[in-house]
Amino acid sequence: MESNVYAFGKVQGPLLKNNKNNRIREPAQLPLNEIIDICCSRSETLYQNFKGTFTHYKQNEKTGSTFVIKKEIVVDVKSGASHFLFLTKSGKVFGLGSNENCQIGTWNKSHEKPALIYYFKKESLTIAGVACGANTSYFLASCGKLFSSGMNTYGEKGSSKKISNEPISLVSDNVCYVSSGTFAQHFCYCKGNFKQLYVSGRGNSGQLGLKNKKNIFKPALVLDLNLEMDLIEYNSNEFDTIKKVVCSKYCTLVLLNSGVVLSAGDSKIIGRETEEEQQKLQFQQITALRNLKVKDLVVGNSHAIAITDNNLVYAWGTNSKNELGIKDSMVLFSVLPTQIGIPKIHKYDKIKLYCGNNCSFVYTAISNSLYPDFERLFQKGEFCDLEIHGCQLHRVFVEQRLHTKITNELINQLESKFEANAISNFFKWIYSEQSEKLIPSPIFYQIGELVGLDGEMLQNMSLERDLELLFADTQSMDFTIKIGTGALSFHKIILIARSQLYRGMFLSSNCGNEIQDYSGYSLKALRVIRQFFYTGKVFIKNFDQKIFNELKNAPYYFQFDDLDFLSKLKKINHFKKRKEVYKEIQKNNQPNNNINQKKSVYNNKKRPNKKNNKKTNHHFHKNRNSNNNSDRNRNRNRNRNNNQNFGRNQNKNKNKNKNMKKRNRKKKNTRNENKNTKFENKDGNEGSSKNENMGVVEKVNVEEKSKCVENEKK
Repeated sequence: MESNVYAFGKVQGPLLKNNKNNRIREPAQLPLNEIIDICCSRSETLYQNFKGTFTHYKQNEKTGSTFVIKKEIVVDVKSGASHFLFLTKSGKVFGLGSNENCQIGTWNKSHEKPALIYYFKKESLTIAGVACGANTSYFLASCGKLFSSGMNTYGEKGSSKKISNEPISLVSDNVCYVSSGTFAQHFCYCKGNFKQLYVSGRGNSGQLGLKNKKNIFKPALVLDLNLEMDLIEYNSNEFDTIKKVVCSKYCTLVLLNSGVVLSAGDSKIIGRETEEEQQKLQFQQITALRNLKVKDLVVGNSHAIAITDNNLVYAWGTNSKNELGIKDSMVLFSVLPTQIGIPKIHKYDKIKLYCGNNCSFVYTAISNSLYPDFERLFQKGEFCDLEIHGCQLHRVFVEQRLHTKITNELINQLESKFEANAISNFFKWIYSEQSEKLIPSPIFYQIGELVGLDGEMLQNMSLERDLELLFADTQSMDFTIKIGTGALSFHKIILIARSQLYRGMFLSSNCGNEIQDYSGYSLKALRVIRQFFYTGKVFIKNFDQKIFNELKNAPYYFQFDDLDFLSKLKKINHFKKRKEVYKEIQKNNQPNNNINQKKSVYNNKKRPNKKNNKKTNHHFHKNRNSNNNSDRNRNRNRNRNNNQNFGRNQNKNKNKNKNMKKRNRKKKNTRNENKNTKFENKDGNEGSSKNENMGVVEKVNVEEKSKCVENEKK
């Protein structure tokens, strides 16, 4: 899954090209890969990748330092003004940064490396959630107890007790959610299955929503969705719950599951239109977002960002350092939410938002078209044949994802040990999981252990891989489509999730297990569509133009999203055309031995036009260059062989000369020895044949000399 990180404002991180101060006016992509989580304090930023390593950037630093929490898998990271908290899947909490106000809950004044908080280990408590204020920390145990540690000047600790090095117990039970902010001096928590909201801390800007600007040292109920409330007016249903609460120094924003956003606090950041609405010190709906369904919300020091269900990004608040991403640098603040253009975002992509002091981040993960279809299937709850704790499910899909059979005993155990909200969140993640390495909640690990999946198996789960295994399981397929004499088998749940045509067909009539298709599609084309329904991939073994023409109109006929189908089909067609052109050029450029054949081929060959056939020219010149290169290589090899042979001949000649010199030296030595020696011919057996011959010659010469002397005397 591809992911990108876009940032704007004053960013602490890797330096961008031609930008020394890292002040980004418009959303720009950071040079980071495989980032899955970002956390910002007042002047520091943490980036986490898939492998679990953190890169720590401080203010005015060009390069960051990296660290890893050994033998632990980090589930959640929260930051205060100068400290960080890391929550692991085993329920442990580690602290990093300043501890001058005992906000981490240890005895040291600071921690340069993540340090374990031993208090919860001594009390044998597992932590399910953490939150950070400016100089405070909050810890939510799995049993529902809430603990706090740190500064308490405005009541942000939720107790009248003095500062202590260890966390103190704040609420005894039934707490299901806790939240604060990096710059906030107050906090919020939920009780009663996300229906009731309590607040405590500083209220000088009306951020507590209690109709006054006083500080509160004990938590007070401010919002109750079980009652008919006159304080707020919003378009929501009876079963609405609190989804998320975010806090800044001057405001508090509440996001409901229906997509409604409530706000209270300073008029510059609460996103209200009229002065009357701005002056009310209580929670009210942001009217500018009334017609939009917001699915996520974050807040920085004095600005906020929201994202809708169609992946439209809105921002409002101060814009002193371009933290809103507005192109016009003269805009210093925006009271109402304004839309921001983020490049390369599709409506089905996975998006996360992060805010820092004067910066903002948008994390985008490019998703496949498989995920929204199955997420929509879970939300509608159609054709369900399995129920767990009031949650409507599909048995074939769930058993394939969990790799276990759902029995009645397993259902009873799940309903007795876990709440309905936790079960519904777990199976919602099962339907919409997008191959992420992080899991949102530690409760998922506990449910996974009961089902038979350990932490590694949960983290390595992949919807694509499970659907490919379901595609290979032909025995469990329960529906067939007949086309002429042939037939193809499907899982009915796949057709319901992926095609609106078959979904409407199953709703309107009882089709049974077979259907005769008169759509005019061939069996080969339907095989390609079936593979795309299961795996999201398009593969054509023997490409044919008729099949391509049939598949062009398949998204419109079968009524499925054409995010990947048409683009992949065009790539296959383009690749096929390039392959054919390449083969034709290779045939034309084949070398021939007969010169006359070459001339005839060259004369009969149709020369491509420069304007109309740019691709053929490109390939022709490419092949011609490749042939020239091959000829050059041959000549180089020939020269190398000639040089090698020349060297060998030189060595042979040198060896011959050496041997001749040795022979001549031996001859000279033998001649000198023969001159000095006297031959005696006794019995005709002394000496070698050569010495005998030399002796005979010398005798003849002596006789001739004696005769000459006698003649001279006469």
